[in-house]
Amino acid sequence: MASNNFQFKKFEIQQVFCAMKVNTDSILLGAWSPMLKCKNVLDIGSGNGLISLMIAQRNPFCKITGVELDLKTVEESKINLKSSPWSERIEMFHSSIQEFTNSHMGCFDGIVSNPPFFVDSLKSQNIQRAYARHTLRLSHTELLKSVNRLLSSKGVFCIILPIREADQFCLMAGKFQLHLVKRCNIRPRVAKKINRVMLVFKRHYQHFETSELIIYQESSRKYSDDFQRLTESFYLDSTFKGKKAI
Repeated sequence: MASNNFQFKKFEIQQVFCAMKVNTDSILLGAWSPMLKCKNVLDIGSGNGLISLMIAQRNPFCKITGVELDLKTVEESKINLKSSPWSERIEMFHSSIQEFTNSHMGCFDGIVSNPPFFVDSLKSQNIQRAYARHTLRLSHTELLKSVNRLLSSKGVFCIILPIREADQFCLMAGKFQLHLVKRCNIRPRVAKKINRVMLVFKRHYQHFETSELIIYQESSRKYSDDFQRLTESFYLDSTFKGKKAI
Protein backbone atom coordinates (compact mmCIF):
# COMPACT_ATOMS: atom_id res chain seq x y z
CA MET A 1 0.00 0.00 0.00
CA ALA A 2 1.38 3.41 -0.98
CA SER A 3 2.27 5.77 1.86
CA ASN A 4 -0.26 8.33 0.61
CA ASN A 5 -3.12 5.84 0.86
CA PHE A 6 -5.41 5.50 3.87
CA GLN A 7 -6.87 2.09 4.62
CA PHE A 8 -10.31 1.69 6.17
CA LYS A 9 -12.04 -1.57 7.08
CA LYS A 10 -13.96 -1.94 3.82
CA PHE A 11 -12.31 0.51 1.40
CA GLU A 12 -9.12 2.39 0.68
CA ILE A 13 -8.53 6.06 -0.10
CA GLN A 14 -5.82 7.02 -2.56
CA GLN A 15 -4.95 10.67 -1.97
CA VAL A 16 -1.89 11.69 -3.95
CA PHE A 17 -3.44 14.58 -5.88
CA CYS A 18 -6.39 15.79 -3.78
CA ALA A 19 -5.76 18.95 -1.76
CA MET A 20 -7.60 17.80 1.34
CA LYS A 21 -6.43 14.43 2.64
CA VAL A 22 -8.37 12.10 4.91
CA ASN A 23 -9.20 14.19 7.97
CA THR A 24 -11.29 14.08 11.12
CA ASP A 25 -13.91 16.53 9.81
CA SER A 26 -14.81 14.27 6.88
CA ILE A 27 -14.75 11.16 9.07
CA LEU A 28 -17.13 12.77 11.54
CA LEU A 29 -19.58 13.96 8.91
CA GLY A 30 -19.55 10.68 7.01
CA ALA A 31 -20.23 8.68 10.16
CA TRP A 32 -22.73 11.05 11.81
CA SER A 33 -24.90 12.51 9.02
CA PRO A 34 -28.48 11.10 9.14
CA MET A 35 -28.63 9.60 5.66
CA LEU A 36 -29.95 6.13 6.46
CA LYS A 37 -33.44 6.77 5.02
CA CYS A 38 -32.26 8.65 1.92
CA LYS A 39 -32.48 7.17 -1.57
CA ASN A 40 -30.57 9.82 -3.52
CA VAL A 41 -27.67 11.57 -1.79
CA LEU A 42 -25.53 14.42 -3.09
CA ASP A 43 -21.99 15.02 -1.79
CA ILE A 44 -21.01 18.65 -2.58
CA GLY A 45 -17.27 19.14 -2.86
CA SER A 46 -16.75 15.40 -2.67
CA GLY A 47 -12.95 15.51 -2.81
CA ASN A 48 -11.34 12.07 -2.65
CA GLY A 49 -14.73 10.37 -2.26
CA LEU A 50 -14.41 9.55 1.44
CA ILE A 51 -17.80 10.83 2.62
CA SER A 52 -19.58 9.27 -0.37
CA LEU A 53 -18.00 5.91 0.44
CA MET A 54 -18.88 6.14 4.12
CA ILE A 55 -22.52 6.91 3.33
CA ALA A 56 -22.60 4.05 0.80
CA GLN A 57 -21.32 1.69 3.48
CA ARG A 58 -23.90 2.88 6.02
CA ASN A 59 -26.86 2.93 3.63
CA PRO A 60 -27.00 -0.10 1.30
CA PHE A 61 -30.03 1.23 -0.60
CA CYS A 62 -29.04 4.75 -1.62
CA LYS A 63 -27.47 6.11 -4.78
CA ILE A 64 -24.82 8.77 -4.28
CA THR A 65 -23.68 11.58 -6.56
CA GLY A 66 -20.45 13.45 -5.91
CA VAL A 67 -19.67 16.87 -7.36
CA GLU A 68 -16.08 18.13 -7.35
CA LEU A 69 -14.49 21.06 -9.17
CA ASP A 70 -10.83 19.98 -9.21
CA LEU A 71 -10.16 17.64 -12.15
CA LYS A 72 -7.21 15.73 -10.66
CA THR A 73 -9.18 15.15 -7.49
CA VAL A 74 -12.13 13.83 -9.52
CA GLU A 75 -9.89 11.41 -11.40
CA GLU A 76 -8.38 10.16 -8.16
CA SER A 77 -11.77 9.81 -6.46
CA LYS A 78 -13.00 7.66 -9.36
CA ILE A 79 -10.13 5.25 -8.63
CA ASN A 80 -11.23 5.09 -4.99
CA LEU A 81 -14.86 4.51 -5.94
CA LYS A 82 -14.07 1.88 -8.56
CA SER A 83 -12.03 -0.19 -6.12
CA SER A 84 -14.78 -0.09 -3.46
CA PRO A 85 -17.66 -2.58 -2.99
CA TRP A 86 -20.19 0.15 -3.89
CA SER A 87 -18.90 1.48 -7.22
CA GLU A 88 -22.20 0.82 -9.00
CA ARG A 89 -24.08 3.11 -6.59
CA ILE A 90 -21.75 6.14 -6.69
CA GLU A 91 -21.31 8.57 -9.58
CA MET A 92 -18.80 11.41 -9.70
CA PHE A 93 -19.21 14.66 -11.66
CA HIS A 94 -16.45 17.12 -12.56
CA SER A 95 -18.38 20.36 -12.21
CA SER A 96 -18.99 23.41 -10.09
CA ILE A 97 -22.05 22.99 -7.90
CA GLN A 98 -23.52 26.08 -9.57
CA GLU A 99 -23.42 24.44 -13.01
CA PHE A 100 -24.59 21.10 -11.66
CA THR A 101 -27.59 22.74 -9.97
CA ASN A 102 -29.03 23.99 -13.26
CA SER A 103 -29.91 20.47 -14.42
CA HIS A 104 -30.72 18.68 -11.13
CA MET A 105 -33.31 20.77 -9.30
CA GLY A 106 -35.09 19.03 -6.40
CA CYS A 107 -33.49 15.66 -7.11
CA PHE A 108 -31.96 14.78 -3.72
CA ASP A 109 -33.47 13.77 -0.40
CA GLY A 110 -30.04 13.94 1.22
CA ILE A 111 -27.27 16.49 0.73
CA VAL A 112 -23.97 16.46 2.60
CA SER A 113 -21.02 18.82 2.41
CA ASN A 114 -17.66 19.37 4.06
CA PRO A 115 -17.25 22.68 2.23
CA PRO A 116 -14.58 25.34 1.91
CA PHE A 117 -15.26 27.13 5.17
CA PHE A 118 -12.73 29.83 6.05
CA VAL A 119 -14.12 33.24 5.08
CA ASP A 120 -11.67 35.84 6.41
CA SER A 121 -8.69 33.83 7.67
CA LEU A 122 -5.15 33.65 6.28
CA LYS A 123 -5.10 31.72 3.02
CA SER A 124 -2.80 28.82 2.18
CA GLN A 125 0.10 29.47 -0.21
CA ASN A 126 -0.87 26.23 -1.99
CA ILE A 127 -3.61 27.41 -4.35
CA GLN A 128 -5.28 23.96 -4.62
CA ARG A 129 -5.43 23.68 -0.83
CA ALA A 130 -6.61 27.29 -0.57
CA TYR A 131 -9.55 26.53 -2.87
CA ALA A 132 -10.39 23.46 -0.78
CA ARG A 133 -10.31 25.31 2.56
CA HIS A 134 -11.42 28.87 1.78
CA THR A 135 -14.58 30.29 0.23
CA LEU A 136 -12.76 31.54 -2.89
CA ARG A 137 -14.87 29.73 -5.49
CA LEU A 138 -17.87 28.68 -3.39
CA SER A 139 -19.26 31.19 -0.92
CA HIS A 140 -21.69 30.05 1.73
CA THR A 141 -24.40 32.07 -0.01
CA GLU A 142 -23.79 30.22 -3.27
CA LEU A 143 -23.77 26.90 -1.46
CA LEU A 144 -27.11 27.64 0.21
CA LYS A 145 -28.62 28.78 -3.09
CA SER A 146 -27.70 25.44 -4.65
CA VAL A 147 -28.92 23.40 -1.69
CA ASN A 148 -32.21 25.27 -1.76
CA ARG A 149 -32.72 24.30 -5.40
CA LEU A 150 -31.41 20.74 -5.15
CA LEU A 151 -33.03 19.51 -1.92
CA SER A 152 -36.39 17.75 -2.12
CA SER A 153 -39.33 18.89 0.01
CA LYS A 154 -38.63 16.26 2.70
CA GLY A 155 -34.86 16.15 2.31
CA VAL A 156 -32.07 16.70 4.85
CA PHE A 157 -28.93 18.80 4.43
CA CYS A 158 -25.88 18.11 6.60
CA ILE A 159 -22.70 20.16 6.93
CA ILE A 160 -19.64 20.53 9.19
CA LEU A 161 -18.14 23.96 9.91
CA PRO A 162 -15.87 25.74 12.39
CA ILE A 163 -17.83 27.27 15.27
CA ARG A 164 -17.59 30.87 14.07
CA GLU A 165 -18.67 30.07 10.51
CA ALA A 166 -21.40 27.72 11.78
CA ASP A 167 -23.20 30.46 13.70
CA GLN A 168 -23.12 32.74 10.65
CA PHE A 169 -24.24 29.91 8.39
CA CYS A 170 -27.30 29.16 10.53
CA LEU A 171 -28.43 32.78 10.26
CA MET A 172 -28.05 32.69 6.48
CA ALA A 173 -29.82 29.34 6.05
CA GLY A 174 -33.17 30.69 7.19
CA LYS A 175 -33.23 33.05 4.23
CA PHE A 176 -33.23 29.98 1.97
CA GLN A 177 -36.11 28.17 3.71
CA LEU A 178 -33.73 25.81 5.52
CA HIS A 179 -34.43 25.23 9.21
CA LEU A 180 -31.89 23.92 11.71
CA VAL A 181 -33.18 20.72 13.37
CA LYS A 182 -30.03 19.10 14.75
CA ARG A 183 -26.66 20.33 16.01
CA CYS A 184 -23.62 18.46 17.31
CA ASN A 185 -20.90 20.51 19.01
CA ILE A 186 -17.42 19.03 18.76
CA ARG A 187 -14.57 19.52 21.22
CA PRO A 188 -11.03 18.15 20.83
CA ARG A 189 -11.06 17.37 24.58
CA VAL A 190 -13.40 17.98 27.50
CA ALA A 191 -11.53 21.06 28.68
CA LYS A 192 -11.15 22.56 25.19
CA LYS A 193 -13.52 24.97 23.47
CA ILE A 194 -15.91 23.84 20.74
CA ASN A 195 -14.05 24.10 17.43
CA ARG A 196 -16.35 22.31 14.97
CA VAL A 197 -20.11 21.97 14.60
CA MET A 198 -22.18 19.50 12.58
CA LEU A 199 -25.58 20.81 11.48
CA VAL A 200 -28.72 19.28 9.98
CA PHE A 201 -31.28 21.39 8.11
CA LYS A 202 -34.73 20.54 6.78
CA ARG A 203 -37.41 22.37 4.82
CA HIS A 204 -39.81 22.35 7.73
CA TYR A 205 -38.99 23.11 11.35
CA GLN A 206 -39.40 20.28 13.84
CA HIS A 207 -38.14 19.40 17.31
CA PHE A 208 -34.58 20.68 17.71
CA GLU A 209 -31.88 18.30 18.97
CA THR A 210 -28.45 19.18 20.28
CA SER A 211 -25.54 16.99 21.36
CA GLU A 212 -21.81 17.12 22.00
CA LEU A 213 -18.93 14.91 20.94
CA ILE A 214 -15.43 14.81 22.45
CA ILE A 215 -12.77 13.48 20.06
CA TYR A 216 -9.83 12.62 22.32
CA GLN A 217 -9.38 11.25 25.80
CA GLU A 218 -8.29 13.98 28.19
CA SER A 219 -4.74 12.84 28.90
CA SER A 220 -3.70 11.14 25.66
CA ARG A 221 -3.89 11.13 21.87
CA LYS A 222 -6.24 8.17 21.98
CA TYR A 223 -9.77 8.62 20.74
CA SER A 224 -12.64 8.93 23.20
CA ASP A 225 -15.14 6.12 23.71
CA ASP A 226 -17.88 8.12 21.97
CA PHE A 227 -15.69 8.80 18.94
CA GLN A 228 -14.74 5.12 18.74
CA ARG A 229 -18.39 4.05 18.84
CA LEU A 230 -19.22 6.50 16.05
CA THR A 231 -16.39 5.41 13.76
CA GLU A 232 -15.76 1.76 14.64
CA SER A 233 -17.41 0.54 11.42
CA PHE A 234 -14.79 2.39 9.39
CA TYR A 235 -11.46 2.64 11.19
CA LEU A 236 -9.15 -0.33 11.41
CA ASP A 237 -8.81 -1.62 14.95
CA SER A 238 -5.18 -0.46 15.03
CA THR A 239 -6.37 3.15 14.82
CA PHE A 240 -7.85 2.82 18.31
CA LYS A 241 -4.71 1.28 19.79
CA GLY A 242 -2.43 4.27 20.00
CA LYS A 243 -1.88 4.92 16.29
CA LYS A 244 -1.35 8.64 15.67
CA ALA A 245 -4.67 10.32 14.99
CA ILE A 246 -5.33 12.18 11.77
